[in-house]
Amino acid sequence: MKKKKFYIFIALIIPIIIFFIVKEFIINFVPPVSGGGDFSYNITKKYKFARTNRYSSYIYDDVEDNDLCRIDTFVDSFGFDDNFIIAKQVRPKEVYHDEIYTPKVPDENETWYWIMDIKIDKRYGPYKNLNDFNKAKNQLKVSNNIKLYPYNHYRK
Repeated sequence: MKKKKFYIFIALIIPIIIFFIVKEFIINFVPPVSGGGDFSYNITKKYKFARTNRYSSYIYDDVEDNDLCRIDTFVDSFGFDDNFIIAKQVRPKEVYHDEIYTPKVPDENETWYWIMDIKIDKRYGPYKNLNDFNKAKNQLKVSNNIKLYPYNHYRK
């Protein structure tokens, strides 16, 4: 009888162990589904937009392999002309479930706006509301023709 209970115990515990091993493997080694595809866009010769996965979309400086991130994770939309880049960023928040870290996810309640002067390589912001952002655009003489478009607008 003891032998039968032992086999039942093993038959029950092995699937549970396999489940947790597979779960840890997926969390740590399988990249997230992109949710729309990964792509990059050349804003100018120097500045680029990249979406590397569903948790990461940003504007960076691509000069001499510098890859300096100028506006980090969750650039939701952007626009530009020969003088300025404007961007809307949904701020990331870190999430922990049962003490297990999950990648940063967008905090839809916190939106920041940015202005980058391409000519002098200067970034302004973050502006934490649309009114402050629009005031800064007026002060910096950013063209009203520059509109914020979702990054998918630039997908080819």
